[in-house]
Amino acid sequence: CSPHRTPLCCCSQVHVAPDEEVATALLRALRESGELDGRSPGEVNALDSLPGCRQQRLHWDFNPDLCEGLPRKPASVILGMQRGARLMVRDERANATVPIVLGPGDVLVFEGDVAHAGAAYCARNTRVHVYLDVPGVLRERDFTWFRRA
Repeated sequence: CSPHRTPLCCCSQVHVAPDEEVATALLRALRESGELDGRSPGEVNALDSLPGCRQQRLHWDFNPDLCEGLPRKPASVILGMQRGARLMVRDERANATVPIVLGPGDVLVFEGDVAHAGAAYCARNTRVHVYLDVPGVLRERDFTWFRRA
């Protein structure tokens, strides 16, 4: 990748209908694994990053202060659709941001109080994303938290 000509935002998002095969298979796997116990899935979206995409800023999808102490936290889910899907995740114990690499069919579920960032991409990459909501934690559409309240 050329870091000098890299656009910051070059990821598009497209809604995936609930009856599409990828959505039904993902939601079925989440239900069978128990990830939907106490959670309800939001809309399913395909994320498509273009070559040259820069890494996002670390953020939370849910208000991390509202997640604190909950018996069942909201979560985000990423389904790898091709090799090289990555998510940067903040490991507080190691005081580092580490990449989680997904292959086709790999599913990553991470709780709403985990700081993370979309990775930089040198090649086009598509993956599927869904939020898992819980009662009492309102997730504002198209809103992310960049710091704790």
